[in-house]
Amino acid sequence: MNVASTLIVYCAGAMKAAVADLAGKFERDTGHTLTFTYGPVGGLRTKAVAENPDVLILSAPALDEMGSEGHVIRETIVRLGTVGVGIAVRNGAPVPDVSTPERLRSALLAAKSLTYGDPAKGDSSGVHFAKVLERLGIVEELRGADPPRARRAGGCRVGRAR
Repeated sequence: MNVASTLIVYCAGAMKAAVADLAGKFERDTGHTLTFTYGPVGGLRTKAVAENPDVLILSAPALDEMGSEGHVIRETIVRLGTVGVGIAVRNGAPVPDVSTPERLRSALLAAKSLTYGDPAKGDSSGVHFAKVLERLGIVEELRGADPPRARRAGGCRVGRAR
């Protein structure tokens, strides 16, 4: 006989929409309750080491690192899917050509402002985008602009409705 329980789940913010339907089906099928904490991967990873939740849905590199450090059982790590990183422009703004690295560089330099997830807070897409800016060689140009045109968002949600 199964006794229903509450499972604590730490989940990367990027996966929130993807797990919502699955979570509801799991709860209906099993009688268990899932309690989610969403956030940037780095912050959840740190919190998970301290608090030991039941389930982690984080990036593969974070889980691999936690497995190497003995915080999770490596054999229990299952790849669920992939999360892409994209570029969006404000509604009504012209769509830039980003078809080559050179055109992406030009489009980013021409943008009035850029917002991306904060790598310092463990935002996986922010870490990736910061590396893209470095590879394109435009970090200092964006940082040195007055006012600075590249901003790091504090939480999981970079875009917002106006």
